[in-house]
This record gives sequence, C-alpha cells and structure tokens, in this order.
Amino acid sequence: MSTPGNSYSLSSDLLEQLKAQLPESLFAAVTGKLNAYANELEYSKLKIQVLEEKLRLQRIAKYGPGSEKLSNLQLELLEFEPGISNIEVAAESERDTLPPTSEKRRSTNILAAKRCPPIFPAWSG
Repeated sequence: MSTPGNSYSLSSDLLEQLKAQLPESLFAAVTGKLNAYANELEYSKLKIQVLEEKLRLQRIAKYGPGSEKLSNLQLELLEFEPGISNIEVAAESERDTLPPTSEKRRSTNILAAKRCPPIFPAWSG
C-alpha cells in the first residue's frame, strides 16, 4: 500500500530515470504534462470538497438545525427515508455514534462456522 510520501518518492525516482533516458526537450514536455495533470487533479479534489459541503448545507437546511450534529453519512441516509420529521432528526443527532465493527468478532464467527460437525456443513456465502 502506498502512502503519499512513498508515492512521491516513487514518482521522483521515476522522473530521475526518465531524465536520464530522454532528451532534455522531451523530458521537459513530459514533466510539463505531469504537472498540468497534478494541478488538474488537485483542482478536482478541491471542487469535490466544495460540492460535498454545499450538499451538506442543503441537507442541513432541509432537515433543520438539529441535523448539524449528524455526520455526512447520516445525512445521506436521511435522504432515503420516506418521511422524516424534525423531531426524528433531533433525536438521531442526540444518539451516540455506533462503535466500528471489529475484525476479531467477524473472524470468530467464521471460525465457529468452520467447527460445525460434518453433518451440518458450514455455509460458505
């Protein structure tokens, strides 16, 4: 798995190899294109952040002030509710967030299924 620092290191190594093998004018053209793509990618990421925040603000306006405490995922799920009242939104915002599921618990269930007697075949789904 690559991290941002690791990715940068790989990119700089690759650029050094290209610089050694390509004529200077071609290398300049390639690096210019890479920089343009990097700038376009950064702009796209910023644009997505702005649009996500606008969507969040629209949902908060739709569901009322209590919805400000909800996460983006909770607000998104409210969109699928057939009829939701401001009272329900306020109650949901007061709830604690659920703890993340643990991998240990999941693996224990898998092990339990593998220990079934032969007359009860383990379900593989």
